[in-house]
This record gives sequence, structure tokens and C-alpha cells, in this order.
Amino acid sequence: MKKWILVIFSMLVLSCANTQKVEKERVIASAWTPASDSEADTQLAGAFGLALAYWLDKYGNPDELPDGEFIPPFSALKFAFEFQLGHWSKLTRENQSSAEYMEAITRVKDDGFLSEYIWAYHSHPSWGEPEPSLKTNEFKQWSSSNLAEHQPRIESKIELSWKKI
Repeated sequence: MKKWILVIFSMLVLSCANTQKVEKERVIASAWTPASDSEADTQLAGAFGLALAYWLDKYGNPDELPDGEFIPPFSALKFAFEFQLGHWSKLTRENQSSAEYMEAITRVKDDGFLSEYIWAYHSHPSWGEPEPSLKTNEFKQWSSSNLAEHQPRIESKIELSWKKI
């Protein structure tokens, strides 16, 4: 299956004073590899990537982060999944699109387990321990029958760099 890699650059103009008074722009590059060549998969991967980039710009203090791949915190992934699900809902209303993966994520959200899903399938060691409010045991039971053959994926990533201007 052919994978598309699309990159969108969002330039954030940040003045950075160093000993040479060089100005730089923070580059937030969103790259995604959709599950298929379909327009719906491309749009969904793009929606997820753009949501991550938006979250990073608005809440993540990108100028304080190191260059390289952005490791999204839990709140960023939740924001991106919710945005992607909103786009999926729109696609299904307009085009009667169908995708097993997105239908599974929709069931997760509809049954109240989106946070638990993100924690179970996409957590990063930097997140520490799960919040006590997460229903991890309930999700484990629910997922054993509802997501038995589910293959979790994230089709977008964010790379950070600086560009001299």
C-alpha cells in the first residue's frame, strides 16, 4: 500500500536574541502517512497532524522545546483524537465514508473511554502515572471484547526546528 507523506510548515515568528542578535523562526512541520491512498484517510491523517500542530502552537510553548520529534503529552493527543473524530463525523455525514479503524475509535469515544484508550495504546514514559480518574480496569475489560483485533496507530508526527531569517 502506497503511503503518502505530506508536510505542512507553519512558521511561528519568534525573535531569539543571542550574542549575535540573530532572528529565527520556529518551524513546526506536520508530517503524516495515511493508512491508504484514499482521500478520507489522507484527510483524517492530516486533521490529526494539524490538530497536534495547533495544540503545540497554542499550549505547548514550542520555543522552549528541543529540536526534533515532538513527543505529545496526553492532552495534545486527546485534542488531536477529538479533532480527528469530529472530522470523521463530518466525512461520514457528507460522503458515507467507512473505515474500520475510525469506526472503532468512534465506539471508544461513544462508550466514554477515549482518555483510557489514549493512555492504554499511546502513552509515553514521560507522562508518568495515569490519572486516578481514568477507568483503566473498566477499559481493559471493555476493550478485550470491543477492540480484540484493533491495531492502534498514529499517522502524524510533528518535527521542530529553527530557521534563521
